Amino acid sequence: MNKYAQLRVTLTGDGFVPDRLPWIKLFLLVSLSALFSWAHLGLFAPIPLSLAFLLYDRKYCVILCLIALLLMGLFVSPPDGLYLVASFFGACVFASVMTVAIKRGLHPTRALMFSGHTLVLGLLIALSLLFLFTGLDPYQEINRLVGESLNTFRESNKELLSTGSPEMGGLKEIVNNPEAITNTIVRWSFSFVFVSVFLTFWIGFIALLKNAAAWKPYLNRPYFYSHKDLLRFRLNEKYVYLLITGLVLYVGQDFLGLSPFYEIVGGNILVCLSFFYFLQGLGILLDFLTYFKVHKIMKIITAILMAIVAWRVLVVVGVFDLWFKFRRFLYSRKNHKGARK
Repeated sequence: MNKYAQLRVTLTGDGFVPDRLPWIKLFLLVSLSALFSWAHLGLFAPIPLSLAFLLYDRKYCVILCLIALLLMGLFVSPPDGLYLVASFFGACVFASVMTVAIKRGLHPTRALMFSGHTLVLGLLIALSLLFLFTGLDPYQEINRLVGESLNTFRESNKELLSTGSPEMGGLKEIVNNPEAITNTIVRWSFSFVFVSVFLTFWIGFIALLKNAAAWKPYLNRPYFYSHKDLLRFRLNEKYVYLLITGLVLYVGQDFLGLSPFYEIVGGNILVCLSFFYFLQGLGILLDFLTYFKVHKIMKIITAILMAIVAWRVLVVVGVFDLWFKFRRFLYSRKNHKGARK
């Protein structure tokens, strides 16, 4: 029995003892993560691995993950094997960082920021060292990969591209201009990596905290937070200065006489901060739906539709929440109703 279980027995006297977990569950969790990686569902692959790290001894999890990586590399033919190994290894890294944040007892918002910034910084350092010691030019490498992908697309869609429709004319122009695609990828690559990392962590933490009853008894310390604490995510007000800086660089680059590089920097700042304000707006939307007692299924459907169709509205709501603090209207109305009763 670990320290948390002993504390619970001492405080409540309920005689709680965590069940001994069979090893087949560890095997199934690692296999499920590998299956997610193979099925191009990398956003969900760290979740089963995180459960494994929380429920079992870390050394056994690491050994089983290494065995899984070895089997993938040996029995899956390239390039699928290389993709599967890279995806599963990334899931292991994500799961490790998430587990460390939870075992430290961090608040979900702080855990998200700690995990995301740690991994983004680690990726930047790793890529910088890779290009420094190998002498590779990232722009040329991306341009080569784009060119190979477009050549494969042209070979497999000759008949489609040979039609003279206006739509195919626009597609031909894109296919025949790989440099434009490369420039777009290079321009927004940092934002793509940043948002992908934080979105993966956000989904992972939501899933883990939603099912916290499965792993909390096996921690060595109590964990007092739930998924609702993460849904009430609120960005620090000081980030508004970074938002203004990004807006000035992106919109006023020509007016200020700056080089196009600063426009790229400003655009990436806006995209990265927009993701945080999107999470803030989504949390406010869910609080409003909860206040008006919308059914759980309808609440989920509404949130998904808003996230897909009207995500810009959620970003704007998140930004203006800095000044209006929309949730206080809900709390004040609740207090007012309580006083009337």
